[in-house]
Amino acid sequence: ALDPQWLVDHHDALDAYTEEHIRCAIASTLAEGDTKVVYAYETVEIHGRCASVATAAHVAGLAYYEPEMQRSVHAELGPWIAYRAIIILRGVYAPALAVPNSLPNPLTRSEMKRVGELQRDCFARWDDADEASNWERLRAIVDAFDIGRRHRYVEEMIRFHYEPNSLRRNEILRAAVARHANECSSTRRQRAPEPSEQQQAETQTSLTTSHQVETQTSLPSGHQAETQTSLPTGHQAETQTSLPAGHQAETQTFLATGDEGTQTLGFAGAQTADASVQHRPVLSPLA
Repeated sequence: ALDPQWLVDHHDALDAYTEEHIRCAIASTLAEGDTKVVYAYETVEIHGRCASVATAAHVAGLAYYEPEMQRSVHAELGPWIAYRAIIILRGVYAPALAVPNSLPNPLTRSEMKRVGELQRDCFARWDDADEASNWERLRAIVDAFDIGRRHRYVEEMIRFHYEPNSLRRNEILRAAVARHANECSSTRRQRAPEPSEQQQAETQTSLTTSHQVETQTSLPSGHQAETQTSLPTGHQAETQTSLPAGHQAETQTFLATGDEGTQTLGFAGAQTADASVQHRPVLSPLA
């Protein structure tokens, strides 16, 4: 989703993604040369080597390997499990590490018989010229398992894993990435909190807004200026107003019950920042 071009550049996107992340994980935790990695996608024909990841999972005690069907079956997940690589730690000796117990076959006899018949039929009818039909039959085999049914892959995953053409697999991935990005964007918009009334109130002085201020600003030297406002009687607050040199302003502000006072700095008669503050300054020469 962060780099749409990445899917275009990597036809086997899942394999490339797996390799990149395993390399990063090893580089961040282990010294170079301490590991050997064999990927599940490797084949003798193309890479000159291969490993049975299903056998490795069986030996490690992760999932049972059914040799007749050549299939890995997990006790809870059933056949809905996949392996990407085998990582071998060179020179590591761990005598305290317990040897995994031998796993029992989690399949019932009837389940083994039903799935086995489908699998034998699939391979008997295998046609290299009709890959779509081959993979549809492979998909039917996995769907025939009872064990792990509640862990069945979502339809997009099934379509991806059972699509033999790499270009069409990437089309499925791009569609899934675009859908996921849209869902995430929609979720973020839905979760974005609207400012509450309390949060809005915290950005300004919480005073009543229904009152108006009437201001008279005539302040010639030696004269008294008055600012009057009619507000409900309540708490008394004091503010200071800076006036021309030689005069002192004493301002009394009456606020509505529960309101808070503000401090105003400026020449007398200037309108206060808060519309609900009333001033009654009395000027007198400084001693």
